[in-house]
Amino acid sequence: MTKTQWIAASLMLLLLATGAALRWLQPEPVNRILSCRNELYDNRDALSDKYYMQADFVLQPDARIYYRYFTRAGEPVGHIAMTGKVLSSGGEPQVYRIAIDKRKVKLEDESLPPPEHLKYLAYTSGMRISEQGSHNLSITLLEVDEQKSYAAVYFTPANAVCSCSMASNVQF
Repeated sequence: MTKTQWIAASLMLLLLATGAALRWLQPEPVNRILSCRNELYDNRDALSDKYYMQADFVLQPDARIYYRYFTRAGEPVGHIAMTGKVLSSGGEPQVYRIAIDKRKVKLEDESLPPPEHLKYLAYTSGMRISEQGSHNLSITLLEVDEQKSYAAVYFTPANAVCSCSMASNVQF
């Protein structure tokens, strides 16, 4: 083996070892399911009906978000189903950056006024998807308790903090 061949082989071996070490040291992505329930009300109208929203987030390489809206009596009002990609996740606290590229809105009874949150989210996400190709959002896990399956979660751009039940490392 010539000196040039020896140097080339050594460099190839060094590159392979570095790549393997980086892959081994890189943490595995954590698949998570977050299920958050919120009471919605219009603070501009004290007499308005209150609604509940159940939001489920499946966070893995693909992102699936499902917002379901109910009356106080538990009757379904409508839902928004979204799909996209988790662009990145990590950090301390852990942040998921998500790009939604598809969304579907369904109202159970179109003659009734929908909750303001449903109207706003349907409008803004639809506008961003049609104009920019995606509706981007971030989910920050402020506090996580794996034993209690709990997470305090901060949502951007909604600027809302919610308490959510959580399942981690879910295999699909």
